[in-house]
Amino acid sequence: MPQPGPGTVNPDQEIPALFTSARWLAEHRGDENLVILDACVTRDIHPDDTSTYTTGLPTYREGHLPGAIHADLVDDFSDPTTEMRFTRPTREQLGDALARHGVGVDSTVVVYDHQNGIWAARLVWVLRSYGFADASVLNGGLDAWRGIGGEIESGDITPAPTAPPALSAQSGYFVDADDVRDLGSDSVLVNVLRPEVFSGDEVPYGRAGHIPGSVNLPFAELIDPDGSEIDLDRARRTAESIPPGPVVTYCGSGITASGYALALRASGRNDVRVYDGSMSEWAADPGNPLITS
Repeated sequence: MPQPGPGTVNPDQEIPALFTSARWLAEHRGDENLVILDACVTRDIHPDDTSTYTTGLPTYREGHLPGAIHADLVDDFSDPTTEMRFTRPTREQLGDALARHGVGVDSTVVVYDHQNGIWAARLVWVLRSYGFADASVLNGGLDAWRGIGGEIESGDITPAPTAPPALSAQSGYFVDADDVRDLGSDSVLVNVLRPEVFSGDEVPYGRAGHIPGSVNLPFAELIDPDGSEIDLDRARRTAESIPPGPVVTYCGSGITASGYALALRASGRNDVRVYDGSMSEWAADPGNPLITS
């Protein structure tokens, strides 16, 4: 299983490391039970600031880590039966997707993407929310792998299906809109979007502003200067600056919020949950208040 690397994770964690280094992956790439998942997604931004997301399969085919299997968060690893995009899949949906991708009972999973880690973090957060703890993010993704001289392959890889791992929904990972409405005064509601969206100057979700009581801690502030990986030293300082009490993160569709939550949890904040519907759900209901500032 992934082990802590220098300056990467808390070495006292009892569960497998949440973030894995490219060096570790290079040393363990031949391990029998290791499954590498490429979670790249294609995002198109439109003139009105809205976004369309489609499968990252073409990007994956252009270049991926040797042996990596594409994990499609648009379809396979989200719930296709809901109106909201990227909703957490059901236990049955996730088990079926994992089995089709060759992830079984004894698998160790490392997930990466081609951006700054939010897609990989989302999948790891979902996996752990169902008790699959042996899953981690390759911090720095494809860039980190290239940075150590790692080889890149192109084309498709067809995984060998297997029996799915045992999954069971875990508390402490996700909340819904009702939970957000009922948050106590000791909770910290964190909006991880850009300040322009938080203030209401930009309106990508149909209605301007943010959920009352939330604070703006943009995810971009956790990214290293190169923009390719989550800086876990920054995340640790942020985690220490957030007042004690339960933390709930939200963004547009629960993706970036999952990346933020994973970084905080790797920094020792085990009281972090993600509002899965985030602004896409909250803003769609005119009865939900929003404020601008």
